[in-house]
Amino acid sequence: MIHVRNLTPSNLDDVFKVCSATMPDDAVRDQGRALKRQWLTSMMQAYGPCTKLAYWGTTPIAQLLYYPERAVPFRRAVRPDVLRLHCLYSPFASSHRRGAATALLQALLQKCQTGCSTFDGRIPAFISARRMDSPEGEGLHRLYQKCGFQEMEQEYVLELHGTYSPRPPSDAHPCSGEPGQVLLFYDACCEWSWRFALGAQHRLRDMGVERAVTLLNSWDCPDLFSAYGEHMVVVNGVGVKTFWRDTDRFHQEVLEACATPPRRLNSGDSP
Repeated sequence: MIHVRNLTPSNLDDVFKVCSATMPDDAVRDQGRALKRQWLTSMMQAYGPCTKLAYWGTTPIAQLLYYPERAVPFRRAVRPDVLRLHCLYSPFASSHRRGAATALLQALLQKCQTGCSTFDGRIPAFISARRMDSPEGEGLHRLYQKCGFQEMEQEYVLELHGTYSPRPPSDAHPCSGEPGQVLLFYDACCEWSWRFALGAQHRLRDMGVERAVTLLNSWDCPDLFSAYGEHMVVVNGVGVKTFWRDTDRFHQEVLEACATPPRRLNSGDSP
């Protein structure tokens, strides 16, 4: 039978048994987990539980990650009473028909509808669920619709104690520190992000892009990440939209970025 538990320091390791269970056992995985552990610990201290775990018996099989939108430091325009559902992840095929994802989402909705500790006991105006471009994305689309979410352009939305308002436009602007540099951002709330950043670095090297590379945590340098439009890969001051595993399109975008005259940082930004 499925049961749901909140994240606590004592079951923090169970998050990794779900999120990176299929990841190779190597130093990259260990570093990604260390980054997320630090992030989860700081979020629990600031906002309380930000993850719910679904268990089959004593085995963790799925997780749901959420936080107040106002907690995101690189969002210059936030909706202060919105709960962000960042990730609902159920990676094990053997568990897909056990209702783990549904149980997690229903547990979150029940808590939000009666007052959420993340909002000091208040009810969020609405929940904003992030789209996931992954094998789980299609299943989440159906689940969100089943639970009453509305599909918007960039998110799924469930109104609770307020009316939906779209995310305000960012004031991001192209900029660059040193001409020709490569910035690779990673998101500490996901242990896969560190691996993806290193993957982008290796792909650029395979392409023959011989430029200085800097790896940056988006949560630690929010102003810079926001100034680059929240792109995970920035080449020569230009954000690359395509994920590096889409080899041909990524290659084309990088070549175009390399050919673009570099832009210096605008006043007020910092490299």
